[in-house]
Amino acid sequence: MTTDEIIETEDRLEIPTYDKMPMALVRGEGPYVWDAEGTRYLDFYGGHCVSLLGHCHPRVVEAV
Repeated sequence: MTTDEIIETEDRLEIPTYDKMPMALVRGEGPYVWDAEGTRYLDFYGGHCVSLLGHCHPRVVEAV
């Protein structure tokens, strides 16, 4: 899916609790996230479970 398709799906299905960035993040690893087009970003967002462990920490993935 493209960023526009993902954002359109989110707009239809998610509760609009927070303002959204015009990007669709599809993957995370350590301190980085990637959008649907493959652009890598350093994740400076400090909330919702990833602050302590980063994205996709191997020990958390194994435990889950």
